[in-house]
Amino acid sequence: MDASKMDLQVERRLLGIHQVSVFAAFFSSYGECSILEAELRAILDGIILAQRIVLSDLWIESYCTLAIYCITRGGGPWSIQDTLHHIRHLLAFDHDSISHKQPRG
Repeated sequence: MDASKMDLQVERRLLGIHQVSVFAAFFSSYGECSILEAELRAILDGIILAQRIVLSDLWIESYCTLAIYCITRGGGPWSIQDTLHHIRHLLAFDHDSISHKQPRG
């Protein structure tokens, strides 16, 4: 079995996949960028991870209201347009959900 298939199996076990819901945590370093760029890149990485483990009907939440606004309504600085394009291309808005999450406290 090649390493990529082994990685995928490990990810599936770590995520505890079952029929109701899946929660995944991951870490990435995006170097020097704005908070908005980091939020959008993290959302994109999460969508790509979900596709790798063959998940559909995604429910994505973010504390960053501006990131959600840019994804759902467009706009934003030119520096995020490529990432926004990738996110919109990968999301199926008829069954995936993306929303702002109110911080606790």
